[in-house]
Amino acid sequence: MLILVILVVSCIPSLYPLYREKDLIFDSRLIGRFSTEGLAVKGDTWEFEKLDWQTESRTENNWRQFKSGKTYKMTDIEDEKKAEFAVHLLKLGKNYYLDFFPVHYNIENVMLDMQLMPAHIFGKIEFVNNNIVMHWFDGEFLTNLIDSNKIKIPHKMLENSILLTANTEELQKFVRKYGDNPGAFLDEDPDTMYRIPPKNIGLN
Repeated sequence: MLILVILVVSCIPSLYPLYREKDLIFDSRLIGRFSTEGLAVKGDTWEFEKLDWQTESRTENNWRQFKSGKTYKMTDIEDEKKAEFAVHLLKLGKNYYLDFFPVHYNIENVMLDMQLMPAHIFGKIEFVNNNIVMHWFDGEFLTNLIDSNKIKIPHKMLENSILLTANTEELQKFVRKYGDNPGAFLDEDPDTMYRIPPKNIGLN
């Protein structure tokens, strides 16, 4: 069977999570709704809430695996299309990271849906002035490290990307080593998601 991986453009997908349960932390600064367009309440939006897995699992069984009490349910809205992710926050060294895993999404093509394999993606997060800033790891940077034999990390090369097959400990070792290297991340301008004040949410 052909295995397709759910990707966020240019990010590095991984079969295994970046976190172990003992690494997880919960920070209320992440609770709320954020948008790429700020107060205009337009563009792509992320809405974070603390996961109540018992309630959510009544309609989507995949939530049952997230019982740590430190899982965020994130609803991503792009062009009025929604997808739900289990998100986990952890700290490695002095940096915070988010791990995203798709739980509920709609694939309209049945054949394609049968061939999809959800994957983790992760990035460094900063809390800046009540907003969040995401730094996504650059797949090309990692590929260059592998090609030049500067790093050995289990992986599979896909047609247009790389899939990490490393375990959590190996992933954390990579992140600790390159988490402060600006060249390890996409572009020089990270993605800023602006907090939407509660009074503005009803305008959407």
